Amino acid sequence: QGTGDGASYEWLDSSAGDGELFYWLEDVSWSFRSEYHGPFAVEEVKEEEDSETVLARFEVDAVSAGLYRISANSLAKSGLGQIDANRLAIKVGTNEAALLLIPSEETLQPGDSILFFLPETSEERTTAEIVLKENPKRMGWAYAAPQPDGALWTGVVRTDGTLPFEVTADWQRYLLMGFNKSGTIVLDISDPWAPLVLFDYASLEIPGQLGIYLSYFVEHSADCLAIQVDAIREISEIRAP
Repeated sequence: QGTGDGASYEWLDSSAGDGELFYWLEDVSWSFRSEYHGPFAVEEVKEEEDSETVLARFEVDAVSAGLYRISANSLAKSGLGQIDANRLAIKVGTNEAALLLIPSEETLQPGDSILFFLPETSEERTTAEIVLKENPKRMGWAYAAPQPDGALWTGVVRTDGTLPFEVTADWQRYLLMGFNKSGTIVLDISDPWAPLVLFDYASLEIPGQLGIYLSYFVEHSADCLAIQVDAIREISEIRAP
């Protein structure tokens, strides 16, 4: 720009190849006098990979699959306060577990919890990491309001507070019985590292127990798991990395 103060310019060379490149810059005055400057060497700018910061580690007993919870209070007791909830992630080896996380603010507050599902492993104890990263995985949501008609499948909660069941085209309605009144979470765990949370199902109050009545339509079969809230496994021992 002809202001005498100079200016900043950008130009994208879409035909540039790999390796070190050299360019000449042409300076054209208002009187159309041309002057070349250079050559100037430029370097390829590479996109930075997502960086991860390990905040803490903990052990889990994942011999059997289950839903786990870490409370904000447990994190605070371990010296981890004011964690950015939008960047929080849980990793087990090279796998990242999708989180069910609905924080009350941008940072985790007392009373907030992190929920995550881990599939069954062959090891009695597995080490997991709490990390901060860009674009962490979150659980998705799936509509499961009950339909008035169709074949009905029924099941009863197990003694461990869980009820696994398979959704197929053979059944249009599912009645899950025998849960206590602590509450229940229903997950589609077909992809165990990225479960879906079923919502809008009906809760049936029966003397001494609760029932869940739902319909869930998928293109193929789906592995699902209903879990009593008091059957969620608590993680309380968290250590520095």
